Amino acid sequence: EVVIIGGGITGLTTALQLAESGKNVALLEARQIGSGTSGLSSCHLTTDIDEEYRNLVETFDLESASLVAESRQS
Repeated sequence: EVVIIGGGITGLTTALQLAESGKNVALLEARQIGSGTSGLSSCHLTTDIDEEYRNLVETFDLESASLVAESRQS
């Protein structure tokens, strides 16, 4: 038996894969399924992020924003 906490795309995908492999799965979501980050996602198929890079620079620094961009590209 497995409990998945979070009904976003990652939680749903994990729950589905586990259920398909024969596990008993409970999916818990505090709000509406797919309404949080997944509902506002830009699909993340690019180096773009939901938060603007300039905000990362202001909050952290240029090096941190660069690391985020590099990780997205990888």
